[in-house]
Amino acid sequence: MDCYKTKNSDRIYKISIENYQKDPGFDEPYFVNNTCYALCPACDNPIQLCALYNRNENSPKPYGRHTGKDITDFAPFDNQKYNFCPYASHARGYNNYDELIKDGIDNSTIEALEALRDNYDKVIYLLKKESGIRISNNLAKEMLISFLGNGNENTGYLFYYFNKTNFPYVFANMCRDFSLKGRYINTETPLYDVLKKKNVKFSKDGQYLVSFAENPQSYVFSFIHYKIETIEGDTHETVKFCIFDEQRNIIFERKIIIDLAYINNLIKMENFKRNEELLNVAKELINKRLEILQA
Repeated sequence: MDCYKTKNSDRIYKISIENYQKDPGFDEPYFVNNTCYALCPACDNPIQLCALYNRNENSPKPYGRHTGKDITDFAPFDNQKYNFCPYASHARGYNNYDELIKDGIDNSTIEALEALRDNYDKVIYLLKKESGIRISNNLAKEMLISFLGNGNENTGYLFYYFNKTNFPYVFANMCRDFSLKGRYINTETPLYDVLKKKNVKFSKDGQYLVSFAENPQSYVFSFIHYKIETIEGDTHETVKFCIFDEQRNIIFERKIIIDLAYINNLIKMENFKRNEELLNVAKELINKRLEILQA
């Protein structure tokens, strides 16, 4: 993994000597017997920061790995959280993610649902940015209903790797498809260019956005194919944003590398203009589900 947390903050940092020396620096118990420790951003278990100091010319760039055990005077090791951590060693290289559904909720699931509830407007902002599609409050509500399911099946929050750090993208990945008809598309995105080449008809609405008008083809959009993979030596979570035609052919695809530090910074942004309508919708729907789950 390329990110870490410290014991005195839930802020997520990129692994670097500069960041590590700022907080917590060289003080014990973070730096013990020439070993650098921190916390996994996803499961809060202790990790060792490797290749941070005394690197050789052929050394890998700094990375984090789980210790797999308690670190005395620093942090205990929680095996259950580790089992559901995307950055655990057993998670890498797995392909059939559709099978990874929990039998029931645990603390990690509850934490992720609470994070989704308290930051739903920021989640929708992020998905707008990633997709180039304006997500209205009504569509955002439909997406949340799709994710929460009916309580017995199609419940996206029971996905193994849904947690309080990656929740915006796993939420999107576990929603159903939605039609592009009547949506607003950002004209400065690659998606707009692809749709224009497909002879999609638009009607103007404002300087940057246009509405999706009647077309022979009925396109849908979806976030799909959540994966855990190694990219340039680092373990990353990825998803794909796709547009499908009626025959389920992909006409547009963009791979997204999930940036935990960016998500964390967005969540902590204090001057973000909040959308109270979306927050109220999320509070009502998610609290109702949490009451049922915790009864």
